[in-house]
Amino acid sequence: MASDGKTIERINAIATERRKASQLISKGYRDMLRACGLFQNLPEEAIEQLFKDLDIDTYSSGAYITREGDAGTCMWIVYNGQVEIMKNEEGTSTIVSVLGVGQYFGEIALLVEVGDLKESDKLAFVISTH
Repeated sequence: MASDGKTIERINAIATERRKASQLISKGYRDMLRACGLFQNLPEEAIEQLFKDLDIDTYSSGAYITREGDAGTCMWIVYNGQVEIMKNEEGTSTIVSVLGVGQYFGEIALLVEVGDLKESDKLAFVISTH
């Protein structure tokens, strides 16, 4: 199957655009890490390591990200949209906080051993609301 020069040029142009888009997305995540209050004073090498360890999760509006009483194993940073932090008391859910772009939750999981948390210290419900 022979290809003409124009087809190859188009394929190369598409590949170049995809690389540029990927680089912009990567830069956006790195910038988000640098701007996060917990990480803003870290050296660049530490930011790069965090970026390499970063998992990107996407949640639909209304989806539970974590539930009250779940063991915390990671920290989340809101990259787009917003989340509601909710507490369930006596069968009634109450919004405690609304977090937007650049804000984070679950950071306690990075600072303590999971077994050290008392049940009352564990995070409330967190729901995506973008």
